[in-house]
Amino acid sequence: MDLAVVAELALLSVTLSVITIVDFRTQTIPDVATALLAAGGLVFQAITSLETLQWAMASGLLYFLLFWAIRQGHWRVTGRLGMGFGDVKLAGAAGVWLAPGLLPAFIGIAAFSALLSVSAVAIYAGAGALSRRIPFGPFLALSLMVCWLLKMSNIGLEAFYAI
Repeated sequence: MDLAVVAELALLSVTLSVITIVDFRTQTIPDVATALLAAGGLVFQAITSLETLQWAMASGLLYFLLFWAIRQGHWRVTGRLGMGFGDVKLAGAAGVWLAPGLLPAFIGIAAFSALLSVSAVAIYAGAGALSRRIPFGPFLALSLMVCWLLKMSNIGLEAFYAI
């Protein structure tokens, strides 16, 4: 395995673990961890080539803007913030690591894993548990790791991550 890939995996593992633990405990995603994740992704992309660095920045902006729009849309419809700004920033950082074509998988895996978790809690703890706030950051972190592993696995997904 390439040393750069090992370094990427290590950075992703550590920062996503910190984000997951802190978000579950405090319902806050540390800006330092998100910034480290985004900066690390940009460094690894720059090592590859300047062209991939430009695509990574554009992809990060796309992910950020889409999640910001979802957050704003939910607020306008319900009058409540359903997603924290930390989740939006984490999605933007994830976009640096992933290509625009992986955005549907990123959203789908995060949403499905969150729904599965909420369903399991409701079955185990009862419907009353559904009134509690649930952090979304850990599910975004899981989704980023799964999508990055898919990207790195070279199993024929070139159309989805052509950066």
